Amino acid sequence: MMMKKKKKKKKKKKKKKKKKKKKKKKKKKKKKKEEEEQEQEEVQEQEDEEEQEEQEEEQEEEQEEEQEEEEEEEEQEEEQQEEEEQEEDEEEETSFDLMSRSR
Repeated sequence: MMMKKKKKKKKKKKKKKKKKKKKKKKKKKKKKKEEEEQEQEEVQEQEDEEEQEEQEEEQEEEQEEEQEEEEEEEEQEEEQQEEEEQEEDEEEETSFDLMSRSR
């Protein structure tokens, strides 16, 4: 009778120990998984940030190019206008000269 009790107790103890070990293992596994997820999240964040910076740089470059093009256009327009004014002046002078000569 006593032997059965001892065996039962031993068995119970063994079972408890096994359960505890299993729980510990599960906890460890869960912790590892959380750490991996955290790491993955950080990597993703870093990649997103880099992509954002890249896009901003591209946008900036595009804006600079557009501004340069606009400035070039303005410059060309000014030159054209100056040329036209100069031609008009020359025509007026010529016309004036002709009028003076005809007198």
